[in-house]
Order: sequence, then structure tokens, then C-alpha cells
Amino acid sequence: STLTVSGAYIVLHQIDTQLVSRAATTVSAARGEGRLGALENFARFYAHTMMEREIVVYLDPDTIVQRDLAELRDRLRASGKTVGFVDRPPRHRYPVVKDYVHPDQCPLQLPEGTNSSRLLTEVVYNNGVYAVNLVRWAEKDIAPRIEGFAAQQRACKGSAYNGGGQAPMFLSFL
Repeated sequence: STLTVSGAYIVLHQIDTQLVSRAATTVSAARGEGRLGALENFARFYAHTMMEREIVVYLDPDTIVQRDLAELRDRLRASGKTVGFVDRPPRHRYPVVKDYVHPDQCPLQLPEGTNSSRLLTEVVYNNGVYAVNLVRWAEKDIAPRIEGFAAQQRACKGSAYNGGGQAPMFLSFL
């Protein structure tokens, strides 16, 4: 671990590859999604097993930070929610669930009571930058939900959804 000049505390954690592989999904190479199926992309779903912090900010490795991230942590803490995603500029169209899932190729088993027609128009936030309350994440058993969607994706040989870890994360909050 190291402390930067500006006061950011950076810690590298070893991941349990057997644990993380439970959430890893099959990503279709035909969709041009690069390395979205890499095991490292799914380690974020097990941060609650690696860190003893209440709230952390997750950043994809290609993220450029331009201001203090403490605001993300503070806003999440005040909201009482499990995850807080970063807002996009107004000119940017948010993707919706139907941009990711492919029910015509392999329909997903959704939680009982889910309105699937409404679900398709739900906004999908980018999970490359977000704040997460790890205590609530563990209490709400989010990782096993993600594992369930990942298992369905594997059974569908990668055709149920695209986006690597994006789809199982937002589907786990239904």
C-alpha cells in the first residue's frame, strides 16, 4: 500500500480466483468487447471480502480522476443506498436494459415479481465508476445474485447479455 502526495491511500489486494470465477461470465468475442470476460473484471463484486471499509469508490483502470472522489463517498453515505453511480452529462444518452439483454437468444430467469416489460426501459448506469457501501452489499447478498446471472450467462454460452460484469450487476438490484 501507499499514500499519495494528495492523501489518497492506495492498496492492492490479492484476489481469490476460485471465488471470483463464480461471477465471471462468458463474453462473446463476436461482440468486440475486448477483455470484458477477464477474471479481474469480476473481482469488484467481492470487494466486501477483501476490505474492511464501509464505503469504497471503484474505478476502472482506464478512468482519469479530475476531482476529489470523497464527494461520491459522502453522497452515498447520506443516501443510505448500497451503490451510487456517477451521473453522465445531459447530452449523453443513458443505455437501457434492452441494450444489454437478449431475451430472443436466451431469456434470463428474473426475480419473482419483476415487470419484464418495464425492466427493458430501465436506465443502466456505468459500473466503471461507482461508490459502494460494502457493509450493505454483504448484508443484501449482492454477490450471490450476480453469480446467479453469471451462471445463466454461462448456460446460454454467452448469449443472454453483453457487457461483461455490467449486466449482472444492474440485474442484481432488481
